[in-house]
Amino acid sequence: MGATLRDFNGTFAHKLRDPEYLRAYLEACLEEGPPTFYVALRKAVQAHSGGFSWLAKETGMVRAGLYQALSAKGNPSFKTIHKIVTALGVDTGFLARGDASPESESGCDLAVA
Repeated sequence: MGATLRDFNGTFAHKLRDPEYLRAYLEACLEEGPPTFYVALRKAVQAHSGGFSWLAKETGMVRAGLYQALSAKGNPSFKTIHKIVTALGVDTGFLARGDASPESESGCDLAVA
């Protein structure tokens, strides 16, 4: 009998709620480039029990604007990213490194495996 496939969100949502794991995941995704990082933030927000409604209340931002900012084509300001990462309970120190490069070999996908 074949292996049963599981939904990504159901499988990794609990890991994305752990601040240490989430920080490592976000760091790896940031190295892949902004679109990957924005989608990773979106997944982290969706993994939180309140999702975007919770994030909107937590950050004082509009939910629709958060959806747009955390899309692959989003263009959030540093202030917005900082608010989101802080709301998720992650230390924002990794944001200041500034060594993100699209050609990185580390791989965002490896961080969640």
